[in-house]
Amino acid sequence: MARGSLSETLDHLIIALDEKIIDEDVLLSFQTEYESCLKLLNGYIQYLKGKKTVD
Repeated sequence: MARGSLSETLDHLIIALDEKIIDEDVLLSFQTEYESCLKLLNGYIQYLKGKKTVD
């Protein structure tokens, strides 16, 4: 769910850029944060999958 929400937020910001609500700098800044959050989420999901098999 978290990855879906993160991707949805990125989609909304791309639309906001297309509609000229935000500028490209805002989108680029978010994309950096997006990539960082996605890596953290994926790592956490892998951690939880590992815990599930151990228990």
